[in-house]
Order: sequence, then C-alpha cells, then structure tokens
Amino acid sequence: MGMVEEIAMMSSQKWWQVRRAELLDLKRERFPLYVYNEETLNDTLFDLLAVDAVEKVFYPVRVNPHPGILNRVHSLGACFRCAALSDVERLLTAFPQLSRARILFVPEDQSPGGWEAAAARGLTVALEPAFVRKGVPDVLRGKEILLWLKKGFRPHAVGEMDSRGQKALEIDMENLAEPMRRFGQSIKGIHLSMHDERPAFRKFEDGLLSYLVEIGSRFEDRFILSFGNGLGVIPDWDQGGIDIGATAANLDAVKEICPRAEIWLDPGPWAVSRAGILLIEAGKVHENEDGLLVETDQRPGRFTISKTTGIPHEVVPLFEEELLVVTNMGAHGPRSRYGSSISDFAPEHYLKARSICPVKI
Repeated sequence: MGMVEEIAMMSSQKWWQVRRAELLDLKRERFPLYVYNEETLNDTLFDLLAVDAVEKVFYPVRVNPHPGILNRVHSLGACFRCAALSDVERLLTAFPQLSRARILFVPEDQSPGGWEAAAARGLTVALEPAFVRKGVPDVLRGKEILLWLKKGFRPHAVGEMDSRGQKALEIDMENLAEPMRRFGQSIKGIHLSMHDERPAFRKFEDGLLSYLVEIGSRFEDRFILSFGNGLGVIPDWDQGGIDIGATAANLDAVKEICPRAEIWLDPGPWAVSRAGILLIEAGKVHENEDGLLVETDQRPGRFTISKTTGIPHEVVPLFEEELLVVTNMGAHGPRSRYGSSISDFAPEHYLKARSICPVKI
C-alpha cells in the first residue's frame, strides 16, 4: 500500500480504530474505562476557533472537567464557561495566570452570593432579566453583564401570540427593557440558550434571525451575542461531533445581519463528545428505553448512558468479542454533568496526542 492510500484509509477511520494498539494496551486496566483522545479534542477546538464569525469559543467546564481536557482548552487560547464558583476555583487553581476575560460565569444557582463573588473577581456574568428586576447587588454596577434569555427564549414562537395577544418577541423585548435602563452601559450583550436542556441542533432560520436583529437594535454600539449550550452548533451525525462547515455558515448568517455583534460560542457537550469513548467488556452493555445500560463490577453495579444530550452512540467491537467501544462519550465522563451514579468509581485515561501543530488561532 502506498503512502497516499495509507493516509486515505486512516482518514476514513475513527480515531479509536487508528489508535487501536494503544487502546489494547489498556486491557489490564479496570473496566469500564473512559478514554479521551487529545488529537480529536484539539481538532474540534482548533476548527471552532478558526470560524471567522466567532470572537470567542467557551468550553463548558461542567461538560467534562478532566484536567487534560482543561489544559488543552487553555493551551489553545479558548475560553471557559463556568456554572458555579467551584468551576472558577478549579480553573484558577490549575491556571493561576488565566485572564478573567476568558471566563464567562453563567450560574446554575442565581443567588446573589454567586453574582457578588464572580463580579468581585472581574468575571463577565450572565443574569436572567427576572432576577435583575428583583434587584441586583451594587457590586455588579459597572461590571460586565450579559442578560441571559433562557426561559423566555423561544425562537420558534416569534410569531405566536400569548393570552394577551402579545407576540413572543415583544414579550422578550419588554423583559430586556427595564434591566437595560437600570444598568445602562454595564449590559454588554445577550446570552441565549434554549429552555430545553438538550443542545439545540437547528439551523438558524428567518424567525430567529429576525429575533437577533431586534435584539441588536437595543444596543447603540458593538454588543456581545453569546450562544450557550450548543445553540447554533450543527452536528455531524455520522461522526458524533460538529459539522464545522455548516456551523460556520450558520454563524456567518448571524454576523451578516448583526455586523455589530461580537459572537461568543459555547458548543456545549459537542465540544468534546467525539473525543471520548467508553471501553467495556463484551456482554456488559445493553440498550434500553432510556439509553444504554452499562453493567460494572463496581457499586452500584450499573448505570445508564442517557439519550438526553441527543448525542448518538454506537457499540462496536475493538478486539474480537472481548472488548467493546461505546462511541462519542467525551461528554459523559465520571466528572461530567451528564455522568452517572458510577462517577466516583469509573477510571479515566487521557490519550496524549502523538503530535500537535503548535499554532494558536
């Protein structure tokens, strides 16, 4: 086989097929075993950082905070989205010189204590308009705030009327008006994420683009348009990762109609999904209505790989009939928000890259 043919064959293979020999060397490890491939993670992040329309890419720490993954994100110059102060502490312990401009704080717990601590550290904070209307600590005045449209953000309902005859778009604009009036220049932009916890895969269509134009009209100058939890990301269903070309086109369309917008992108679990697999012994994984049921010798004895992320998984043999691979498991590791009750017991292995081009975007 010539070099050209060999390269073509390798490019058509999954990463775990290319690195099969190294994975087989792990047979002495305890199973099930999560394995993360640095090369695949690097490729995904590098491609996202190269999208022209995107100013910053934010890796969601809670999707999988494995130290090797966080280090690769940091090394490439990408940013981090934190859901709790513990996420922030984890980052600043690992990277003491990390610029605060590379952290976006989108708190799961919208309590004033979290806001105050994040603002005191100089972080950009995303807050729901309802909480801002109730009163925000003075410490946030003069800080960078994004208004987080989560519960009211229903782009598919832009043309719908509520019981009072108001359109969904008008209601959302009303929700923005008071916080923007109260905090003025502290409001730097909008953070959008779907009400549904599953990532949004849908291409931006006319209704949402009109919605974004209306949001942009509320700002006199340049503003931040932050897409969270995979909003705007188009999946590559065959590979279980991100279709970079389609995603770039999706975001280019936003930039074209909102030229003053500085686009921030949090790709959600898709940032790392394709980079991870679960190695497991044959006969230990079964499909059920909730997803994949995995059996283990560790307590509590079994756990389920949920379907709720929307990420597809395959179960394929790695070595004859002895060892199986569950694909696209990068966002389901034991430390992940999508993890399971086995999280304290399942071992992990970070497969270092054989070589990485030392280029930053």
